[in-house]
Amino acid sequence: MTFTYDITTTIGQLRLRIGNTVETAGSRPNGLGYSDEELQYFLDSAGGSIGISMANVFETLAAEWSSLADLTLGPRREAFSQVAEAFRKRAAEAHVQYGGGGSSFSVGWDRQDGYSALYPTGHSESGREAI
Repeated sequence: MTFTYDITTTIGQLRLRIGNTVETAGSRPNGLGYSDEELQYFLDSAGGSIGISMANVFETLAAEWSSLADLTLGPRREAFSQVAEAFRKRAAEAHVQYGGGGSSFSVGWDRQDGYSALYPTGHSESGREAI
């Protein structure tokens, strides 16, 4: 995996936006940055949009940080859940600004089996109307 920082490329511009311009000073829990290949994946999955890619990177960082437990040892406390929440918030803000957030949809179906005549479409098997 490679790490380059060239502001004239979309990978370099995405690196700048996520604060990942030095390989060994990244935002991930292990302290490293994302590879060029990983950032290219984010760009490809967002149709080349740097803004949506940035939001998706922040969501991934939130997931990575949320896998760590908060620690307290004497007076020292490391609240990884707060780091995860900060990345979630940044992701949500970026999705509002650039789009690409989660979407919802519903699926309908017609029942075609031995019970179809007993329970027509739009009704549940309990006899109550389906919502």
